Amino acid sequence: MNRARMKLIWVALLPLAIAGMLAATSGVGLWGVGVFIVCLSGFVLMGFLVSGASGNSHLLRTGTPADALITGMGATGWQVNGRHVVVFGLRVTPASGMPYDVPEHRQQVPPILLGGVLPGMTVQVRTDPADPLKLCIDWSVLPVHGEAPYGHPVKP
Repeated sequence: MNRARMKLIWVALLPLAIAGMLAATSGVGLWGVGVFIVCLSGFVLMGFLVSGASGNSHLLRTGTPADALITGMGATGWQVNGRHVVVFGLRVTPASGMPYDVPEHRQQVPPILLGGVLPGMTVQVRTDPADPLKLCIDWSVLPVHGEAPYGHPVKP
């Protein structure tokens, strides 16, 4: 089972387990337990979302830069802080090494770039040296049309 799925299970089950213990050991009614579950779930979910966002910022600071050709895109129907979450298919070309495919990478897209990011464009990514499939698109570098060798933007 992957790490994201395990976190999701903890987000769902931890508040229920704590609420069950609270209900069994105290005289709090069902209404109190319900309020407790909602509040605790909200805090756990916020922590889960914030830890995901901080993972990207850490990867942007410490990751290995590479170029990635967008081979496909799809809508997830999700929005986080007004940013659409998009699923990308990517062909990553590291500075040294062979290109490899990342069939599904989900990431938020800044609203101003949403209409300008299309399959066939190249984006700069940061990859985890320990796990090259773990990556983050660096939106501070604008996407370019076509394939670009690492560090050399495509000329119009």
